[in-house]
Amino acid sequence: MADQIITCPNCQQQIPLDEALSHKLQEKMQSEYDQRLAESVKRLESENKQKQLEQEKQLEEKIQNKLKREVELQIKDQAAQAEELQKQNKAFQSQILELTKNIRQLRQSSEDKELELQKKLLESEEKIKQETRKRADEEYRLKELEYQKRLADVTAANDELRRKLEQGSQQTQGEVQELFLQQQLQREFPHDAVTEVVKGARGGDVVQVVIDKNGRECGKILWESKQTKAWSDGWILKLKEDQRAAGADHAVIVSAALPPNVTNYAYQGGIWATNLDCALNLALSLRYSLIQAFHIKSAIAAKDGKKDELYHYFTGPEFQRRVEAMMDAFQLLMEDMEKEKRYFNTKWSRQEKSIRTLMDQTGSIHGELESIIGPELPQVKNFSIEDGQAGQQEELLSS
Repeated sequence: MADQIITCPNCQQQIPLDEALSHKLQEKMQSEYDQRLAESVKRLESENKQKQLEQEKQLEEKIQNKLKREVELQIKDQAAQAEELQKQNKAFQSQILELTKNIRQLRQSSEDKELELQKKLLESEEKIKQETRKRADEEYRLKELEYQKRLADVTAANDELRRKLEQGSQQTQGEVQELFLQQQLQREFPHDAVTEVVKGARGGDVVQVVIDKNGRECGKILWESKQTKAWSDGWILKLKEDQRAAGADHAVIVSAALPPNVTNYAYQGGIWATNLDCALNLALSLRYSLIQAFHIKSAIAAKDGKKDELYHYFTGPEFQRRVEAMMDAFQLLMEDMEKEKRYFNTKWSRQEKSIRTLMDQTGSIHGELESIIGPELPQVKNFSIEDGQAGQQEELLSS
């Protein structure tokens, strides 16, 4: 039988039918073989994997069992150690309790002894205080009696000394004030002739002859110095007698004690009364009036009729008011001058303080710059030691 031929639908090649069947059968067998082989490999791999898992599981169980035994041993060991430590801790606690008890007993015993000692010390201290207080009271009484005796002796001696001193005290103080008044008049009026009246002679204490700038004698002022605690009207009559005897134009009593209702100065019974503070102002006013009167008298010397007018003018109330007005003006000028003096002294003191502060700050800045820059910094006058020493020497020389 002739071979049957079939045509390949893909390549159009003619293939005998036997060959095609043989090839197809071969491919089928190969496919089955490959499938069986793959299943065998897969089964072997699965069996190997299962064996490996079983081996790993067995190994893991062995390791876990070993670790479990080791952990159990450690737990037993730690439990044994904990039990031993607990036993030791109980023993330590017992010892601590015993020691605490002993310490408490010792402390209580010590506190009891300390309290007892403090009690004894307090008793001894109180006893010593009482004895000391008793001795001190006795010594104080003795010293008080001694002090009272000394005080009585000193008081008696002081009274006796005061009695003796008071006899010459007023005279001495009066002489000091008289000398001070004379020096003040000589200093303020150097052209005038200011002389002291000889002790024991009549005529007040100090005579001031007023001399004008041309050297002409213009009048005379008689000064009487008093240093007593109370004013006496008897001074006026005596000084007026001394004024007439000395031929003085004015008479002035200088006293710390002035007539009643008089504060600084006043015209009293034909004479002037003033305190020491206003004496120079009064002298300036009286001196000015004498110089003016002398010039007027000189101008009308040829007219005898004017002499009476001049006398009445000097002895009348108008002249007194003018002199008092001049004294008030001089007093105000002196007060203003004192106020200005205090103001400028305060102002100069503040300015000096500010200047010194500025100098100190400038010196500090210069010193800081010099410490940074060094000797290359130019020196500033009055900031070096030499300048300061030179300035101090100049101040010492000038003083």
